Amino acid sequence: MKIENIDVNKTLDSARKLLEEDKNISPSLRAVFEVLLVIITLFMNRFNLNSKNSSKPPSKDPNREKRSKENLLGKKPGGQKGHAGNNLRPVENPDEIIIIPVDKKVLPKGEYQDVGYDVRQVINIISVSSGSIFNFNKEAYNLLERFDGTVKLKLIAAAVMHVDETGINVNGKNAWIHLAANELWTYFFPHKKRGSIAMDEIGILPLFQGTLIHDHWKPYFIYQCIHALCNAHHLRELQRAYEQDNQKWALDMRVLLIEINNATKDADGSLPGNIANEYCEKYRAIIAAGELECPPSEAKQIVNGKKKRGRIKKSRARNLLERLASFEKDTLRFMEDVDVPFTNNLAENNIRMTKVQQKISGCFRSMEGAYIFCRVRSYISTCRKHGMPVTTALKMLFKGEMPDFMHKDN
Repeated sequence: MKIENIDVNKTLDSARKLLEEDKNISPSLRAVFEVLLVIITLFMNRFNLNSKNSSKPPSKDPNREKRSKENLLGKKPGGQKGHAGNNLRPVENPDEIIIIPVDKKVLPKGEYQDVGYDVRQVINIISVSSGSIFNFNKEAYNLLERFDGTVKLKLIAAAVMHVDETGINVNGKNAWIHLAANELWTYFFPHKKRGSIAMDEIGILPLFQGTLIHDHWKPYFIYQCIHALCNAHHLRELQRAYEQDNQKWALDMRVLLIEINNATKDADGSLPGNIANEYCEKYRAIIAAGELECPPSEAKQIVNGKKKRGRIKKSRARNLLERLASFEKDTLRFMEDVDVPFTNNLAENNIRMTKVQQKISGCFRSMEGAYIFCRVRSYISTCRKHGMPVTTALKMLFKGEMPDFMHKDN
């Protein structure tokens, strides 16, 4: 990494080398210098994180280049001249008709002819109190009780399911929204816990026997189903390992995963066995190269003349290497199973609306509000996946009706 033409990594390496070679530095001063080098390294690693090598959103990227609002055809944003506009159509039987007569006294002198009149429609928006909105939401929550049970059963029986979780603020306290979803069904559920206690209470994962796609969070692995890992996360971590830790194997693995994904797409979602085996061999060769380039640390840290107790701390690059080695099948499952995608983007896209809610509202005032939001949001998301407009879905809901797809075996 360079800052104003200064190669920070080389400078830090040079400082460490000088510190090791200088035998005249007292132990206490040496310890101070080592701590400073660690702090500088940690700061620079964090400073160099962006949306391509971490989970940070693009909006947080330093010196982010804003895209031009003009498209590739050079047109300005918004409606173009001559396009067919959309607006509210006049109703056939308005509640009130007001005729505005022309006051001839205010007209300038001259001869005038009657050329007809213009008709305009005005729609008054009814103001609704926040209490009424809450009551509407709560009514929707109660009406969706049967939907809540149905969507859970649909996901339990599904061949593939995506899961994710995100933190929320409930009246100043931390909580979590858990997501389970696939191409047709969405289920949100809020809980004070993030791990297996919440997942068991939700009741989907303990009964699920299909392929579970997630971001390698450990609690997911306690459930006895097939697992597939999100390679979008892997690509970002590999990018970070290459940029910040100078791990060449990480760049090679990143290139290979992208190559496998492109080949899988060209093969309509599933590679022939012989080609898949070739890619597995390349995968293992890169892991072997990584073992040489990023070996495990053997020496324990010395503190006051004694070895520090506990496990030896591993670098982030080493942790990533070991995960990719141990979970090869889960990482590459997408190349042979046509139903398994390369990433867990479906879950991340579904859960994004909860982030929007938190950004706008700041928090939920109570867990009751979080429960209501999650159930209604689950219904709206599911209806959209089945091609049903939100307005139609809500009209049916408040009439006490459920969409037809609720009764189909899908």
